[in-house]
Amino acid sequence: MTENRNHGFNIRFYFGVILLIVAAVLAFFALKKVDVDTLVKDNKFFTHYSAKDGDQLAVKITQITANPVITVDNGNSYVYIIEYEDEGKEANGQKKYAYVGLELDKETAQKLVAKNSTLPDNPEIMAVTLVDSSRNKGAIKNYDDLMLNGFKSYNLVGQEIEYRDYLSISDKSSTQKTQLIIAAGLTLEDLYLLV
Repeated sequence: MTENRNHGFNIRFYFGVILLIVAAVLAFFALKKVDVDTLVKDNKFFTHYSAKDGDQLAVKITQITANPVITVDNGNSYVYIIEYEDEGKEANGQKKYAYVGLELDKETAQKLVAKNSTLPDNPEIMAVTLVDSSRNKGAIKNYDDLMLNGFKSYNLVGQEIEYRDYLSISDKSSTQKTQLIIAAGLTLEDLYLLV
């Protein structure tokens, strides 16, 4: 009777390969950034009634405040108030607009502010991620209070505003961060099994 001395190694090897494939798929989806053209083609525009934390959406920016209302991480990013075209909401044939906070870097903000006079007629469409400040652990602390004060300073409180959720051009949702952590854990487990 002959025995298979490599049987245990083969099982660990194949299981390790499967874990590596699962980790690669999770990392791919966590790091995947949807481009603006795809979002527009799929009609995935931001409207705060139907969006949830982590959704990647397109937003049509028609105005932006000249100055940020919130400075994040000692100036690493800033939150500006933007006016956006609320897709799918029209009253009497007129486009409807609303206001929300947009977190972005200083350079991108300066480019948008420079276009401010032409934005109403030629909106800037950007790919963004929705951040629910009450659910996302990586959200800006006290965002709703800070943003409500920002809206008050621009006399926008009676308008259609969203002060609990905000949009970010760089933020990854907590789901995406969890996927990356799981992918890293599976990769480490895989290395252990293969070595």
